[in-house]
Amino acid sequence: EGRRALRAASVFGERFCADGVSALLERPIGVSWPALESLLRQGTIVVSSGDSPARGIELSFRHALLRDAAYATLPDAERGQAHAAAARWLEQAGERDALLLARHFEAGGVPARAAHYYGRAAEAALAANALSEAITWAGRAIELGGGALDAGACARLDVLRAEASYYAGDLPRAEELATRALEARTVGSREWFEALAWLVLAAGQRGNNDLIEKWAIVAANTHAATDAQ
Repeated sequence: EGRRALRAASVFGERFCADGVSALLERPIGVSWPALESLLRQGTIVVSSGDSPARGIELSFRHALLRDAAYATLPDAERGQAHAAAARWLEQAGERDALLLARHFEAGGVPARAAHYYGRAAEAALAANALSEAITWAGRAIELGGGALDAGACARLDVLRAEASYYAGDLPRAEELATRALEARTVGSREWFEALAWLVLAAGQRGNNDLIEKWAIVAANTHAATDAQ
């Protein structure tokens, strides 16, 4: 029982909680807790110093190597299912770390949900001015989304990457991404004007005045949709 509990705990990483382990073992907490309590007494796991709003008081492996060793004993055929189950449990528990959820869903073979959370992780990274991470996570969302993401969703991620690229100083990439997003959005919509703004900003910094003049004329002759007014 202790080994099974350790394997389940290792799916979550170095930190986990008893309820999550019980969910992966598909057993009530009253059944799985004695095994965890035994591991606590042995010193294999310890009570973590922090807690999560979504998961309550957390436990953790005493050493990262113990977690890695436990994870290595999990059969390859079961890892994907375990990560998917962990992701669903965390999601239902109200986990707010989008990147954590994205990685679990990706490892669990659920690309559509992984794409959704990578997109949210990208938004959070951009808000925190973590430009490289924002570009990376948005790109990963598009890669995993495939046919699950509509043109509008992909365009929103491209605008996000254009904004991050602009502030990172990669103006050619910002212009490229903004142009692609512009072409995918409904002319005159709020999203269309948003993409156009980043295109013009990037073009202006590059001294591409002909492009600015071209799009200024287009914008001046474009009737704004209701949501863009």
